[in-house]
This record gives sequence, C-alpha cells and structure tokens, in this order.
Amino acid sequence: MLDRAALLYLPGGNTYLAAKRLHAAGLVDDLRERILGGLPLVAFSAGTVLCGMDILTSNDPNDCGCSDFAGFGLLPVNFNVHYPAAEGEERQERAARLRAYALEQHRSVLALEDGAYILVEGGSVKAIRGLVYRFDRHYKDDYHDKL
Repeated sequence: MLDRAALLYLPGGNTYLAAKRLHAAGLVDDLRERILGGLPLVAFSAGTVLCGMDILTSNDPNDCGCSDFAGFGLLPVNFNVHYPAAEGEERQERAARLRAYALEQHRSVLALEDGAYILVEGGSVKAIRGLVYRFDRHYKDDYHDKL
C-alpha cells in the first residue's frame, strides 16, 4: 500500500507511542526510504519529532514503554516542538534540556514554536513561518540561535 501513497501525513500525539507502533509494524525503514526517494511529507507535532535522528527530544512521557528511540533520520538533527514562545521558567528549563542533549549527543536540535513551519528541500532547512531555534554544541555563550 505504501507504494501507492502520494503523500505521507504524520500527525501529532504521543511521540513514543507513535514510534513504538511504527517500529513494531516494521514501517520505519520503508517510510524513510520512500520519503528520501521523493514522497512528500507533512508532519506536525509528534510527527515532526519522528523525523529526527531519534525521539529523545520529545516533550511526551514514555508511558507506553517504547524501547526503540530511533527516528526516521531524515536530517542529521533532532526536533522539539511546542517550544515556549514566552520568556520564563518553562522556556529556560526546555532550553537547558535541549542544550544538554545537543552537547551530549553532538547533534543540533531544532525547536519550533507553535505555528512555526519549516521547509526541507535538498537537505537545506528554511523557516518559512514562525520562530525556529537551533540548539547546537558549538554555542558557548548563547544557548541557541534562530533559523
């Protein structure tokens, strides 16, 4: 059935549950190949997190006992969604967690505020609406940069 798909839509929900189901069904590699082969992809919320190298930058609890954290690996980054737009404690805590991940894993994290959209074409990432922040291990003083 995947060979007849003209578009893949990855909705929101619990990232860990979605990953657990996709891995259990054996669909991750097939979907990745189809997307990299040109199948258009529209992803939101948890669906966006699944597009990264792994899902460990999700905001969701792992209540389902997911043990395979690999994402689709469509880009050499991780994603975080619903990044707080307002300055404050929640944003500071999230920023600290994402920076720690970037430092530990030597991998950038793209954090999207609600309403932000990115376009990926030919391996390049462009913010086309809203604010997207990049957390990167190379930043020493400033913990993030806007795309």
